[in-house]
Amino acid sequence: MTSVLKDRTCCCIGPTFVPANAQMDLNMWMDITITKLYQNYHIRYFGIGGNRGFELAVANAIFLKRTRLPDCKVILVAPCPEFADRWRDEDKSLYAKVKENANKVVYASPQYVPDCIRLRNKHLIDNSCVLICMEDKPGTETSLAIQYAKESGLEVFCFHWPRL
Repeated sequence: MTSVLKDRTCCCIGPTFVPANAQMDLNMWMDITITKLYQNYHIRYFGIGGNRGFELAVANAIFLKRTRLPDCKVILVAPCPEFADRWRDEDKSLYAKVKENANKVVYASPQYVPDCIRLRNKHLIDNSCVLICMEDKPGTETSLAIQYAKESGLEVFCFHWPRL
């Protein structure tokens, strides 16, 4: 990716589970953060990991803001084409909606491989200047991605929610 595009790209990585009692705070945080990134950082491209929970929620928040921010583009970066095949029907439907509304779909791997999530996260981070995320337990793919983003020099905006 050219430096100009990378400087205007934010990636989104987060856990698959968002507690119901965190959803309202998360929605407010996303609205403020996306607007801030658009206005102050001139972010126009949002690379979305496409996982259930946080990532699909961010994609939907961006879709809702497109009427006010029409030049925002969503790039779905999925681990592999069969990524959502084993999900529940409700989750598959949300994923299909994001895939259908994305401006572009990219796969980190042409087929499932054991480390395709890590490949996806690396692709997202290596092609972005900013990461928006939700903290997760140490040792998870999300926490490893956040660490890699920081080591790679990305500015990180993290939604913090108390773990119960």
